[in-house]
Amino acid sequence: MARFSMAYRQQAKPSMVWFKHDLRLDDHQCLLQAVESSRGRVIPVYILDPRKIENHQLGWPKIGAYRAKFLVEAIQDLKQRLKRLGSDLVVRQGKPEELIPDLAQKYEVHQVYTQIIPLEEDIQINDQLRIALHKQGIELIETWNHGLYHPEDVPFDLNNPPRDFKTFREILSQMTPRLPEPAPTKLLPLPIGIHVDQPPTLSDFKLNAFQNDKSAVLQFQGGEGHALSRLKSYIWDRKLLSSYHALYLSLGGESHSSKFSPWLSMGSLSAKRVWSEAKAYEQVHGDSLGVSQLINGLMLRDFFYFQAQANPYDFFSEVGIDRQYQNQVQNNYDLFSLWTSSKTGYPLIDALMQELMTTGFISQHGRKLVSHFMINDLKLPWFWGALCFETLLIDYDPAITYGTWQAQALGNFKFSQMPIHPVATALAMDPTGDFVIKWLSFLSPLPDKFRYQPFLFDAQTLAQMGIDMENQYQYPIVPLTSMPIYALQPEDRQGYLMQKLQEEQIKLKF
Repeated sequence: MARFSMAYRQQAKPSMVWFKHDLRLDDHQCLLQAVESSRGRVIPVYILDPRKIENHQLGWPKIGAYRAKFLVEAIQDLKQRLKRLGSDLVVRQGKPEELIPDLAQKYEVHQVYTQIIPLEEDIQINDQLRIALHKQGIELIETWNHGLYHPEDVPFDLNNPPRDFKTFREILSQMTPRLPEPAPTKLLPLPIGIHVDQPPTLSDFKLNAFQNDKSAVLQFQGGEGHALSRLKSYIWDRKLLSSYHALYLSLGGESHSSKFSPWLSMGSLSAKRVWSEAKAYEQVHGDSLGVSQLINGLMLRDFFYFQAQANPYDFFSEVGIDRQYQNQVQNNYDLFSLWTSSKTGYPLIDALMQELMTTGFISQHGRKLVSHFMINDLKLPWFWGALCFETLLIDYDPAITYGTWQAQALGNFKFSQMPIHPVATALAMDPTGDFVIKWLSFLSPLPDKFRYQPFLFDAQTLAQMGIDMENQYQYPIVPLTSMPIYALQPEDRQGYLMQKLQEEQIKLKF
């Protein structure tokens, strides 16, 4: 961007950019439009709304510790990047619909740009903000600043998008997304006298300082700088797209998937930038199932964005987008607490929930396993699971989280349902049980094939192996509907166990 003259600065009134879940400078439509309309005289604003960090229906905080830390880092990174362009980030805490009009009037802003977010609360806030700004003669401009495809480009009715992903994907596969646009290279300084304030800290979220757990699959750090670094490392430096397809459904591993989702969800990374880099990689290295799988994931994100945008009120409610109620659902909070505290008696489910609680992240396949178990075996409300993920996930995205949970529970969106079983899946994907003993180390004395099914042993045998039946392990809290043989009564387990031991020719030493 060219250097702005004093004459330019005096001619243009400033624009304001209210950053939400778009904490980056690269490919930022709101920022680029504001720069164009005000000739570089932009006031970047971030507001920590107390309503966003209060408790939700479960009584849990809406933002858990890991996402709060990630958000704080992303805001700090954005501030430093803006300062390098000659500007800064104005930070406030309070209600945006009250703070923004005051700032806009004081500094003679002529337009306020912000991101479209299809949440009922955000829609209501923007409506109130629009009315307040209109009274001052200021325009509120909402921009689609996330996702791969722009709503103006799609060939279907935005109020009635395709309801199954296969059709959605087939339609959009015939189109090319808009190219990502580079970040501005210079901004004019903020108005004289404006107080920028400091970015929020963990104490603003009622949290103490902490570090990510060292056992996490990746030490996620917030901010656009870390996002672009991960993008470059994964695609170009280590060329991991070549193995992406083969490892996508694994239980864990730093390189087993792109791990872009935390930065995409926070808006520190543009989906179009990811798509552009993946296609550039394909141009150099040829067609790849990994590239196709990665782009399929970006399209799935768009699918849920468009569903939420079409019906934001039912989409995020317990009834779901089709207003269906679940059959045979039990509001059993005791069972729910056992699920969240890794006490179901099924080691794969418990290991995954322990990883989630400890690190804020589990694999995509892991999410399907724990949600399937909660909905189909515990028969608990899907909405509870979505609220749990809202608190715990470092990469929580409202549309994707609520969309995938209700698709699992209500059969919405016509997804194909693959058979999922917490023992059969574990034995197929991790036959030695390495994943489960990483998170439930007390099960390590068990032979490999039985680390996912310790319930085949009686309590005395488990005790002889040093497994504490009071504090470490308990038998399954429910039988599995999909494989009744694992619900054997204690007196029947020994005969079945001996048969399995003979089949596997395993000698137990205890």
